[in-house]
Amino acid sequence: MKSSLCVVVLALFLEVIKSKKLIAVSPFDPMVRCPLNTVGKDSTFTGLDLEMFKKVAEAMKWTDNDWDFACVEWNQMLNDILTTNKYYAGTGGISILYDRIQSGYVFSIPTLSTGVSIVDNESLNPWLFLDLFEPRLGILLLVTPLVCSFLFFIFEQRKEPYEEYLWHSYASLFFVNTVPLHRTSSRIVQVALWFLMLILISTYTANMTAVTSVNEILNGINSPDDLNQKKVITYEGYNILLYPYGAKPLTQPGIDDIVISKISSYLSEDVAAAYVLDDPQAQIAVWMDCHLTTKGRQFETVNYGVMFSNKTDKAEINKMNAAIEEVSSKLSADVRIKTYIESHPDWYPRCERSVNPDKDKIGVENVKGLWIILGIAIGVSIVLFLITKLPGYHQKVRFLITKGIFKDWSDDAEEKKFGDDLIEDNLKNVVKRVFDDLQETVDSRLNIMEQRIDRFYELLLRDEMLNGGGDNNSNDNIQSEKEKAKTEVKPMEIGKAAGLLTKKKQ
Repeated sequence: MKSSLCVVVLALFLEVIKSKKLIAVSPFDPMVRCPLNTVGKDSTFTGLDLEMFKKVAEAMKWTDNDWDFACVEWNQMLNDILTTNKYYAGTGGISILYDRIQSGYVFSIPTLSTGVSIVDNESLNPWLFLDLFEPRLGILLLVTPLVCSFLFFIFEQRKEPYEEYLWHSYASLFFVNTVPLHRTSSRIVQVALWFLMLILISTYTANMTAVTSVNEILNGINSPDDLNQKKVITYEGYNILLYPYGAKPLTQPGIDDIVISKISSYLSEDVAAAYVLDDPQAQIAVWMDCHLTTKGRQFETVNYGVMFSNKTDKAEINKMNAAIEEVSSKLSADVRIKTYIESHPDWYPRCERSVNPDKDKIGVENVKGLWIILGIAIGVSIVLFLITKLPGYHQKVRFLITKGIFKDWSDDAEEKKFGDDLIEDNLKNVVKRVFDDLQETVDSRLNIMEQRIDRFYELLLRDEMLNGGGDNNSNDNIQSEKEKAKTEVKPMEIGKAAGLLTKKKQ
């Protein structure tokens, strides 16, 4: 009795197994992930297309006992679906291609509409010159001149508006002076700031040169048209898509032959100029390797579908089409791909750009010594500034200068004038020069008048002596008038003297 019961149970089990619909799949990351030569639909069977098919099965009211996935080799799957009744259908990144339809395969409506994209080493972008700076370093470059402008304003004793020192500090980043600095404290800070910028500019220039050299500028692939006469690694089924662009496909016949982790190394070794992959694969490659980028994304459309034998009942295919349309209308292809990648960080770890200045960016860690130097310079400047405020500082400095010591400090020893004081002082100097010039002119004219007076009296005296009418008293009078005229030096007095002499003569 027991043996008969076991036979019945076994027969029923075999019938259940036989009646289950087997959906053939083959590993094709990220569309299908499964262990080869296994059957089931547990967590080991996953992937974009498999997750999609599970929802389609639910929409078709299939129970767990109605179906299972069977993970097999790619070529075996294609052959068995077409020539045997082992599998109900096949799915998992199977592109709907014309040559497959011609071979006798029948496809459902697309389970995922996407395309093929070019994967290449990352090339330069219009903002690469900003990407070379780590964000923290950029913030420091903006804040440092702000601090220096405040120090200039204090050290120079507010002789100019603060805006002038602020503009001067930022102009100093490019070695431009807009305000003269007269204090030693200010000059020390200025030199330290210039030294900081000199090192940063030199480092930036070296990094820019290195990056532009490494990033395959000569490759020049920005669109499918740039694939002309270039070697491209792709799948055999996509050769026909690349021939119109003049590319030279390096065919990969097996579905597992393209390993995402090796893409970057193959491109660096010049095995090929680029890869042309299914867009989900291209997105994962870029997600996991920051040195890769996509060009001409989805430049050719590719649709994935469920593949049947041409012997399959059309009613079954139509029923599945209705379920696929119901499920696929809820989420777009891009959202499904992104959500799947982000939900499996263990499989698809996201790359992070290095802050090592030897590779990508100039980091704070390798140039923070510049700010230490600037800090020391600021400390010395503050000490010198405080010393200048000590009582009797300027008198002591003047004493040292008069003794021939620290003559280089003469600029700090003298109180310089700025602003309105400087204007007033300049006006005084101008007025003084004008009066000095006027005094020189007056002295010159007086000298000429004195010579003429002497000449005039000589003529009068000579005339008096020739006429014989002169005596000692008259000569004395003439001499006294002459001295008087020389003393007063006025034209009216000269006229008076001439009148007296003429009267005396008469």
